[in-house]
Amino acid sequence: MECITSIEEQAHSDTSYGAKKSVLETLRKIGKIICLGPSTLGSEVIKQMAYDTTLTDATISILESMTVDERLHLAGSRDEKREFYTKVVELATEAEGHCMFEDLARVLELLDGKGEDEDDDDEDEESGEDEDED
Repeated sequence: MECITSIEEQAHSDTSYGAKKSVLETLRKIGKIICLGPSTLGSEVIKQMAYDTTLTDATISILESMTVDERLHLAGSRDEKREFYTKVVELATEAEGHCMFEDLARVLELLDGKGEDEDDDDEDEESGEDEDED
């Protein structure tokens, strides 16, 4: 999974939106290739990837480095196709049959605009409620 780690390193917090988008599309394509590998070699890769979280961890890390607006734009929320989001849903469906990439649900949450930004708001509200009780 060194290739996935190497790809992930191409997108860090100060990398442009376009570069992050390209990296995320590449990671999704790698996941699809792994899931659809019909040969004996493909089935061996599927077995090795069954419990490996490298691909989903890399995807989540990159998405979390993006703003909510960037994630929504990537998902395609500004058009009716939601092309990238739909492709991730297809990957999640295919991967589920192989018990792989279980954290794709988290990827979909991030693409829906949910994530650490909302968690921070919840924590602020909770801490504000605690202060009111004192």
